[in-house]
Amino acid sequence: MLKDSSSVLKKLSLYLQKNESNVLSAIDHIDSAKEQMLACGYDDNGHFHDVEVIQNDNDVQKFDVFRGQFLQALYDNLCQQFPCTDVLSAARTLCPQSWPDDVLQRALFGQNDIAFLCKTFKL
Repeated sequence: MLKDSSSVLKKLSLYLQKNESNVLSAIDHIDSAKEQMLACGYDDNGHFHDVEVIQNDNDVQKFDVFRGQFLQALYDNLCQQFPCTDVLSAARTLCPQSWPDDVLQRALFGQNDIAFLCKTFKL
């Protein structure tokens, strides 16, 4: 659990340190890291990376509670450190990587976000 979560945080940290990272593209990486934090865990067949986990019912309950609290705390911390405000969320529309591939979807993509940005910045 610790190894998996630290690996997710390491990848995010290394991305944020790159010269080509920016606020708009970082939002996607941060969202991905948050989703990965919630998905960490071991599989249902009682194995962790092909190693059998020997446990009793009490151990399972305690670990599930602890794992949930730990990963939720990491998730909450990421949310607190990188809040996605309405302005940043709308600004993602300006990033070509967020545009849909379909030409018809792209034609109307982001109209509400652009209107919000124009109103916010009085343009």
